[in-house]
Amino acid sequence: MPSPASVSASALAIAGALRSALGRGFLLRLPAIKHYRKLYRVLFFAQEMADWPEGIREVLIERHVSLEWLWIGLQESKNIDQLYDEIRHAEPMPDVPLIVLCSMGIDGFKHGRGI
Repeated sequence: MPSPASVSASALAIAGALRSALGRGFLLRLPAIKHYRKLYRVLFFAQEMADWPEGIREVLIERHVSLEWLWIGLQESKNIDQLYDEIRHAEPMPDVPLIVLCSMGIDGFKHGRGI
């Protein structure tokens, strides 16, 4: 298992590579990143958005499999416990009308990821 220092160094290296076209080009050629981008595109997003209008669907799929969004997703998933703590310790909801939108089931993307 990698040490926390090596993980931090790796995270800094990836964050730095994302800041330049050359770095992004290098990352896009890494087998693991190519694999996950293809996997997410074909198995998850293309299936989930198959009924969406093509112009919107393709833009959203491209964004979801972009290096930047994949990186942000990884960073956010590391802070999930912190997010849960913030929600648990939040102030009471204000006494104003509120609309909550939620799904009625688990989507295929989450089933595919084992969430």
